[in-house]
Amino acid sequence: MNEYKTLIVDDDIDNIKILEVYINKFFPSINIVGQAHNVNDAVKKYLNKEPDILLLDIELDNDTIFSFIDAIGKVNSEIIFISSHPEFGVKAVNYNVTGFIVKPIDIQQFKKIINKAICNIENKKNINKVLQEKALINNVGYYPINIAIPSIHKIELISIKDCIYLEADGKYTIFHLKNGKKKIACRNMGEYEKILDPKVFFRVHHGYIININMVANIHKTDGTYCELISGNNIPIAKRRQEVFFKFLKLK
Repeated sequence: MNEYKTLIVDDDIDNIKILEVYINKFFPSINIVGQAHNVNDAVKKYLNKEPDILLLDIELDNDTIFSFIDAIGKVNSEIIFISSHPEFGVKAVNYNVTGFIVKPIDIQQFKKIINKAICNIENKKNINKVLQEKALINNVGYYPINIAIPSIHKIELISIKDCIYLEADGKYTIFHLKNGKKKIACRNMGEYEKILDPKVFFRVHHGYIININMVANIHKTDGTYCELISGNNIPIAKRRQEVFFKFLKLK
């Protein structure tokens, strides 16, 4: 039987205990690998445990769980929100969630959404297996080597390896290239983050994605930032630093 690692993030101990009872009773394949009570602790547990499923309360003391998701950046886990505030459901849609459960928890709804998360995990495993096998057969990676930059009048193709970093500009994305040119795409940066190779491109800040191969130095004085080969200095958001250093295998 496959095991699915699950992290619970909630500042209410009683709610955590209820979730533990339900999971232990109905889902023996789920292993609760940790619990966190605030955003900073949640980030550390996520990086350490790499859970398959996240069960997230939305309000955490004076913060919200959205700060945690923004700090992680690209979340590979199945996200399930559990909240007594249904009005957060509208915002939750923007975070590609598996489900939204309103407290008090309805058992049937809980079981349905957990089963959906498990199904999604297995589907992703199968898709990744097929892509990897295809890549081995063709001796290529399955991330694009070129990317389309649509504008009002045309669509340009640029080579991924020539991109130093991406900069968010509202609904637009600015590609900064090695030849010093800039290309503006009429799509938001989040869409490009989904298709770029996560081993090469990293979102260090809500406004920037960098090509790690284009980093000359990482400065840790006067605020942590990346110095790129172009001479640009790109800030690393405070809550992204731990994730970034793990990405670089410095932790």
